[in-house]
Amino acid sequence: MVEKYSISSWIKACLVGFQMEGWDSALILKKAGIESDSLSSGYCPIETYNSIFTAAENLYGPSAGLVARKGVLPNTFHSFSLAMMSAGSIREGLSLLVKHNKSICNVLDFFIANDEPAVFGFTTCAGVNLKPAVATAVLASVLKTARFTLPGSACIEQVEMAYSEPTHADMLQAYFKVPIKWGVPRYALHYNKEAFEARSLFSNQSLMLKGEQNWVEEIASFEEVNFLVRIRSFIKVNLGNQQLAIEFVASVFGMSLRTFQRRLGIEGTSFKQLHDHARKTEALNLIQQNNIMTGEVADSLGFADVGSFSRAFRRWFGLSPEQFKKRKNTFPDL
Repeated sequence: MVEKYSISSWIKACLVGFQMEGWDSALILKKAGIESDSLSSGYCPIETYNSIFTAAENLYGPSAGLVARKGVLPNTFHSFSLAMMSAGSIREGLSLLVKHNKSICNVLDFFIANDEPAVFGFTTCAGVNLKPAVATAVLASVLKTARFTLPGSACIEQVEMAYSEPTHADMLQAYFKVPIKWGVPRYALHYNKEAFEARSLFSNQSLMLKGEQNWVEEIASFEEVNFLVRIRSFIKVNLGNQQLAIEFVASVFGMSLRTFQRRLGIEGTSFKQLHDHARKTEALNLIQQNNIMTGEVADSLGFADVGSFSRAFRRWFGLSPEQFKKRKNTFPDL
């Protein structure tokens, strides 16, 4: 299987943006069912992005996709953000993003259009469910970079969004300040041609090359982290599989049981902890759906019976599934 991963530093920057707006990032993580230490790794599953933005919208409203940008730059990708900011032009900076696409994520395909004069954007990869707020945050972050490197410039002329026009379209219009096309096959920013090629205020070729090299070295250290992302993704996808035991997962990843346990131990975790966390996160996602029965949730998470699931749910959240549903609008203290 190929895991769907994205760089953790970007979503951490978004959480900083939420804090700058006065939002409670710790509460957002709780609402999303995400433990903060899971973001200390180099990569995280794309569902982490979706869960955090969904929680932020549920708690604070539809502006999450725009508010997140406040924490982006200059701390998003560390050395990589330095490389982008010191690039000679907007085009050169975005070319770095396209060049290093797979070291950032494998859920979005970044592009600079060859048949259009000044268009940067991305499409979602097959099988990827990307929340509109996440996509909006990506575009808003990219535009923020351009406005930072060319202050006072009218950088873009049009925006494309691959989702239907939302009720808060006016809010998005106010930020982008250009026409927005809704429901198209891609997400894109149409840049002003002169601005796209103009020399950046912070242009420094040697600094850009050094930042890019540091980024390459930085992501080389993510190899072991990516192992954890793959394990987490595999467990999540197979929660309902009755064969989901440590011996089965070790064999799928081509390791002996002892080697598998040692690899997890090096990462400071265990199969039991990963399995329990995946069940907890998915239980929270499922139990909040209106038309799902507790028994269905128990089955989808691989519990032998409803009683076992209910006991686990109470251990996680301090409430039974039924009590949680009754207190739908009041999130429990996790």
